[in-house]
Amino acid sequence: ANAPNYRNACRKIADNVVGYGIKPIIKDPILRDLFAKWEKEADARGRQNFFGLMYTAGHTLPRDGEFLVRFRERKPGDMESGIDFQLQCMEADHLPLDYTKQSPDGGRWIVSGVERDAIDRVIRYWLYDYHPKDWRGTGQAKDAFTPKPVSAEQVLHVYMPERFGDSRGYPWASSALNIVESLRTYDEAELERKKGQSMFGGFFKKPRLAVADDGGVGEEEDGDAPEFQPLEPNTWVQVPEDWDVELAQPTATDNNYEAYRRENL
Repeated sequence: ANAPNYRNACRKIADNVVGYGIKPIIKDPILRDLFAKWEKEADARGRQNFFGLMYTAGHTLPRDGEFLVRFRERKPGDMESGIDFQLQCMEADHLPLDYTKQSPDGGRWIVSGVERDAIDRVIRYWLYDYHPKDWRGTGQAKDAFTPKPVSAEQVLHVYMPERFGDSRGYPWASSALNIVESLRTYDEAELERKKGQSMFGGFFKKPRLAVADDGGVGEEEDGDAPEFQPLEPNTWVQVPEDWDVELAQPTATDNNYEAYRRENL
């Protein structure tokens, strides 16, 4: 989530797959009008419309590898559209990865929050009511970390399985996380090297030998060393006699840097 290139790649997937929303083709004018009203209040949190939920899901899926949608029925009169139904989209953190135990009735097993029956069909999901990082201040501290069973018929668990018996999804670039981190460190090191080199505009070179009063060769006394002005933009500096100035010559970036970085990305 904090790697800028990885994050941008997830957004590009949402842009290309969802865009402004995958819009249904509804020929019946009554149903089309109902959908137009309902999609504005489809979000159980009341923050996004139906297509906004789609776009966020399109960004979340490659980043986390999975997300959940819980169906929420509403009381008659709660919805302006008259359709008493909303969608609660949840990150995978609502489904505890470490919740593996025998079911309370003792007949089945719960693996990573997913409960299956004797023939390996999902029958229930054990979900937190609140996101584990958001439970504080809800007044539900006592039960905040107690997952509760929800029938599989009321949940959409969206992920791309990589094994036939997968219960959970994987971040799409999980196998490249080490490369992403190494590339980030490489970029930071390259940037710091450039920053260090840019601190030096040039160097005043003190003459090693000076002509003594008697015509011989001697060393210049420290008290005779002139004071130099700092090198600043658009400034003309007078160099004392017998002193030289050498401009800094930063080392060029590795010629393979661009190709190496592009290939890794």
